[in-house]
Amino acid sequence: IRHRNHLTVVTKDPIPSSSREATEIVDFSNPDFIYGGASQLKVLGIDSDGNRVKGLFAGNVDRITTFTDPFTGINTGEQFIGNEDVDFIAPYLGYWDLNPKNRYLRSDVNLDGIITVRDYNMSWNNRGRISLIE
Repeated sequence: IRHRNHLTVVTKDPIPSSSREATEIVDFSNPDFIYGGASQLKVLGIDSDGNRVKGLFAGNVDRITTFTDPFTGINTGEQFIGNEDVDFIAPYLGYWDLNPKNRYLRSDVNLDGIITVRDYNMSWNNRGRISLIE
């Protein structure tokens, strides 16, 4: 799953996509199916049965920040939520466009149509998270 402002995840095993086999439902909230496992998913809450609800890490808004290993100096090309993402959001705080056609905003991290400190905080709290996918 590649989203406009979340870290990318993929299944650890290929999923057939032919029309004959496309009836299978893939649960991307189950770490057993995700490449990299539980480290690639964020716990968002608990459901009524006491199970953890998981989702993607939000806040990767600049789409260009990649991880550089601090020990080797090598840029791995993996997506990374860093200070650049937080800095990208800051100028847009308080932005609210009443035109519903314009609600596709990268800095709107929580997807509510308004850019507020909540969006900033989501990116800030997820700083340092790395996707294993380039």
